[in-house]
Amino acid sequence: MTEATLTPLPAKIGSTDRLSFALFLAIVLHVTLIIGISFDISRDKPREPSIEVTLSTSAS
Repeated sequence: MTEATLTPLPAKIGSTDRLSFALFLAIVLHVTLIIGISFDISRDKPREPSIEVTLSTSAS
């Protein structure tokens, strides 16, 4: 084999390719984030008991 057949060709990546890939990656990440976040709105959960707190400024 000759030297020319073993040498890989240099990649020709232009600014349009970089922009397209960046937009694609941004869209994929945003869609993943939007789909991944889910809100569970169920009204059936019982409320936790609350504690009543009284603050006083006088010395005890």
